[in-house]
Amino acid sequence: YRIRAINGTQSSVSNIISLNRTAKLMIPEAFSPNNDQINDTFELKGNLIKHATVKVFDRWGNILFYTDNWKESWDGTNKDGQPVHNGVYTYCIEALDQNNLPFLKWGMVNLLR
Repeated sequence: YRIRAINGTQSSVSNIISLNRTAKLMIPEAFSPNNDQINDTFELKGNLIKHATVKVFDRWGNILFYTDNWKESWDGTNKDGQPVHNGVYTYCIEALDQNNLPFLKWGMVNLLR
């Protein structure tokens, strides 16, 4: 960006200003799918994310949830739609930011009914 100042017949142009914005992804540590309308899903929030896939695994490495739309949330069910038990589940998020730079996030989320 450049800034131009005009004062009557005179003008001045600034040096080039470059803004580097970093993608941010907020990932909850726990959720409670108990239909009370409060934290019922494992829902990601963020900005400057171009694309991301989300996988959630059980303790044996089986995929319980997969989406290539990072704004789609997990409701605490398995692939067959059955509720999973209370516990800790592993997630993997593979994403691209607005500049097509990849990043990877692994972590754990607590499911509490």
